[in-house]
Amino acid sequence: MLPLMGIKLPGVRVAMVVFGLNSGAYISEIMRSGIQSVDPGQLEAGRAVGLGFGPAMIRIVIPQAVKNILPTLGNEFIALIKETSVVSFVGAADLYVAFMEKYMFPCGLRKCRKKLLKAVFHFCKIESRDQIEYTFFLNTEK
Repeated sequence: MLPLMGIKLPGVRVAMVVFGLNSGAYISEIMRSGIQSVDPGQLEAGRAVGLGFGPAMIRIVIPQAVKNILPTLGNEFIALIKETSVVSFVGAADLYVAFMEKYMFPCGLRKCRKKLLKAVFHFCKIESRDQIEYTFFLNTEK
């Protein structure tokens, strides 16, 4: 889709952005749930002995949350390694767009838009006519 909008990026960069955004969302949720799994009383105890919010989180809550975060984070890493096989589809999509630009729309997609819309309109007209004839044919059989 990006090449059709005039943005040309190498496949490796596209894959890095896509997998980074996808894994980033999952990892942030893993971190959030790991921190929330620690009893709120632990943070209150740290604050009661005179630690601020930041030091209490770093010295008390996060070390306890790590034991819950690490297994799930390992699973996410393994899933990311498995999902990188999808990168081959990025190359296939690029080849498809290059084929479409060279052979299907040699005059450019913007110039061929009128012809494309005309073809879609005629297709819809033919399909609706066939549907009307089919419905009429079924109603006359009864």
